[in-house]
Amino acid sequence: MSKKIIKKINKITGLAIYKAREGKMTHAKLSEQLESFGISLAIDTLQRYESGKINIPSVNLFIIAHILDMDMNELYKEIRSMIKPD
Repeated sequence: MSKKIIKKINKITGLAIYKAREGKMTHAKLSEQLESFGISLAIDTLQRYESGKINIPSVNLFIIAHILDMDMNELYKEIRSMIKPD
């Protein structure tokens, strides 16, 4: 998979997390809730996820989606519609 596609996926996923989190809880609160699932993430890591600067491990993505009550099917549809092979 090309770096360009990976960057697109990171941006789309990060924006979806940002939209789901904003207005519901702070980065600190999300980090605290992740701890209850055994995931220790610094606030700056969460910010880098949301900005699309780093890849999100699948386990972290699914737990974040669970905490924020995100619809993973909608996220998948958005990613699928924007990805076109190089």
